[in-house]
Amino acid sequence: MTEKTVSFDKIGASKPVIRSKGKDEQDQQEKLDYDHQRVLTEQIKQANLDARTNRDMRRDYGKAVFRYLLGYSIFAGLVVVLAGWGTVTGFMLPVAVLTALVGSTAVSAIGLVGIVVTGLFRPNHGNGTRPGKSFTRGNDP
Repeated sequence: MTEKTVSFDKIGASKPVIRSKGKDEQDQQEKLDYDHQRVLTEQIKQANLDARTNRDMRRDYGKAVFRYLLGYSIFAGLVVVLAGWGTVTGFMLPVAVLTALVGSTAVSAIGLVGIVVTGLFRPNHGNGTRPGKSFTRGNDP
């Protein structure tokens, strides 16, 4: 077999260069799809950031409520113990005051844990409704 030598001047001289006429419909559709995906990706990133921030805030508030309730309960317990040993410690409180202190501890526990924390940690089902609730009734469209 014989080899032909080709100079660099003749490379590409046999066929004309194909020039693009611009963007066709498929290119435009791909660009629209790409832009749409970028917007969706940004929305997902923002939703994830919001969820992370929400989780962090709930954790901080939950810890603060627990610390308050723990501190107040310890304080009330110490007062009751000191009042119970009043003859030894010299710390005397009327029964009405002790009753109010113990009652306020119970109310604080029920109020904070039962109402505030339940509202703080309400499950979010993503559709803005509570479990078992829907926006439509029966067979309405």
